[in-house]
Amino acid sequence: MNFPYRFKVVFLSFLAVFICYIDRVNISVAIIPMQDQFGWSELQVGIILGSFYFGYMITMILGGYLADKYGGKKVLGYGLLIWSLFTIIKC
Repeated sequence: MNFPYRFKVVFLSFLAVFICYIDRVNISVAIIPMQDQFGWSELQVGIILGSFYFGYMITMILGGYLADKYGGKKVLGYGLLIWSLFTIIKC
């Protein structure tokens, strides 16, 4: 079955956002064993989580600006590519 182009774009956008949300939720789960492993205090854990969400907020604002300037399709594509590269490098 051949779906219209807009359905493909919507599905791929949904998939990208879903992957980003999985990563966002995982930091909340992974912080507990990381705290035990590295001996972080509650204050340090709060700073780490706050930094993660502050960075998330900044990139959302930057992404919105870039999407207005260059188009959402390009920004989403490059953003997903960069995210994937950093994930590969991290491993």
